[in-house]
Amino acid sequence: MSQFSNPQDRWVDEKYVAMMTGLSLSTLRKYRHYGKGPAYVKVGRSVRYSLTDIHCFMTEKRIQPCN
Repeated sequence: MSQFSNPQDRWVDEKYVAMMTGLSLSTLRKYRHYGKGPAYVKVGRSVRYSLTDIHCFMTEKRIQPCN
C-alpha cells in the first residue's frame, strides 16, 4: 500500500493553501515568519503544506456560535 493512499497526505504549495483558506500569500508568508499559521515544510526554496495540517489549522480556528 502506498504511503500516499490517503488524499489528505498530499503536499501542496502556498498558492493552493491561499486558495483553500482564503488567506493571501502575504498573510501565509507573515505567518511563517512569525511562527504562526499551519505547519509547513521547506524543501530547498519551496514551501509545502500537508493537506492534513491545513485541515487541522482550519478546524482549530473554527468558532462554534452559541444557540
